[in-house]
Amino acid sequence: MGKIPPFRPTPTPGTYKGQPCIEVNCRRWKTIMRRLRQPQRRRFALGQENEASEYCADLIVQHATGRRSAREAVVVRQLFSAFLETVKAEKADDTYRSYRNSLRRFERYLDDYGVKSTADVSPALLKRYRAYLFTEIAPGSVVRYMAILHAAFEWASGDYLEFNPVAGLVPRAPDQRRRALTDDERDQIIADCDSRARPLWLFMLSTGLRTVEVVRMEPRDAVFDGSPTPFVRVHGKGGKERTVPMLEGVPELAEGLLAIAPGGNLVLPWGRHRIWELWKADRGKLKLSEEITPHCFRHDFATFLCNETEMPLTEVRDVMGHSSIKITERYLHPDRAQLRSGLALRARQIGIPRVSEKDSEDATPANPAG
Repeated sequence: MGKIPPFRPTPTPGTYKGQPCIEVNCRRWKTIMRRLRQPQRRRFALGQENEASEYCADLIVQHATGRRSAREAVVVRQLFSAFLETVKAEKADDTYRSYRNSLRRFERYLDDYGVKSTADVSPALLKRYRAYLFTEIAPGSVVRYMAILHAAFEWASGDYLEFNPVAGLVPRAPDQRRRALTDDERDQIIADCDSRARPLWLFMLSTGLRTVEVVRMEPRDAVFDGSPTPFVRVHGKGGKERTVPMLEGVPELAEGLLAIAPGGNLVLPWGRHRIWELWKADRGKLKLSEEITPHCFRHDFATFLCNETEMPLTEVRDVMGHSSIKITERYLHPDRAQLRSGLALRARQIGIPRVSEKDSEDATPANPAG
């Protein structure tokens, strides 16, 4: 085996798909390029000689110092602030707050280790941060936090960073598919809940609104008069607005919620976190499963629309405020009794004979030992 030459990558003329280009070929230094997390071959268009030379200089600096180039040494807080300005201009307010809170948490983690520059944000550090998150928050939240970090560093890649250090570190999202309520659970909430939040639970069961949508409601959003069907105007995700018709008896519930409002400004005197605390207290009193959350009311409402009213899926999508039918399908939970009845009907249609209990008993072989 020949001696490996000193690490001195240089731009050379090359071709790509029959077209001339500038090429930086580092295949002879495969081990070094793997450690630097860089491709073994990189091509530049004609006219990008300066960019190719800067790239080679960066590689040499990285190899000599064990650090990424000075061009990448950006203050993390400044990088995140610039990224959040873009998010604020393009995303909804709730999404912006979620991004901001996630990035602020990572900043606090970096402060504990004295890390301020992106040059020190390595994949190893990010793996430790991911492990730390798994000890502090739910797996689904870890996925969201790491995905937001990935989005921030991906946004910075090219202008500030040579590569995204979070690449490949976002864990797979766990299966957190919620379910609809059983008849017994629904009846228990309706009949046995006696707290002051009971009108809220009944309203959410009857409209399928998200918790944040209920919190955003104002008195003018509930329309009782001047319309043959009372409805509520909903301010959903991404600033989208929709109308949800009210079932029989729901206007009275809405009026009860309006009566709670202090000063007549908001329907509810509670925020999202307070509503969650109220539900946990009521859930404990009713001895319901911990997997039941206010969002299960939304699943229950969508399932009711499909199973009981036979509403077309496109209309269910509009009522629920989903951007696509694929999302709506996650909210539909078929009734097992209806499924068995439907399968039996289909069997009769195609001529499959039904096995009676007596026939089944006759077909059962006798026990030799008996």
